[in-house]
Amino acid sequence: LTVCIAAFSLIMVSPQARADFKNAVMEFYETHIKFYFVTADETSADFSNYENVSAGYIPQGFTLKEKYDEYEAIGYRYENEKDNLFYDIYVSLNDGLAVHTDKDKNNVEEILISGKDSYLATGENDGNPYSTLIITGNKITVTIYGQLNREEIIKVGESIKEE
Repeated sequence: LTVCIAAFSLIMVSPQARADFKNAVMEFYETHIKFYFVTADETSADFSNYENVSAGYIPQGFTLKEKYDEYEAIGYRYENEKDNLFYDIYVSLNDGLAVHTDKDKNNVEEILISGKDSYLATGENDGNPYSTLIITGNKITVTIYGQLNREEIIKVGESIKEE
């Protein structure tokens, strides 16, 4: 109990610890993991406008098929018609964003992408690789998901930039 109180006190006193704690909350359930993202410390470097965030790398055979706008978010759908594959890049404000992944079918790991805390879930869907990469920021989260293997989705993630 003393350790818990001390840890909570540190979080409440230290703005950076509080920001790190508030930015991504993971809930572990029997069949899945749920990630919640909220706005944190605004003094750290981050993307400033979700509408100007895009990827510089597109895997071979894929082309941009659709750009879609949602409330405080923008998405890009890429398709490889020859192999009937797809992936999406979804850029949104953090507040209220929640992402789920099946922990029995996916390997989930924490990684750094371009210096940002990120979460990578890899697995298979209908015999094809299926991955989800979540790149967290203080105000903006980039979620890349679809039929890409681990190496390709990381390349896409590392190429994310703001224009």
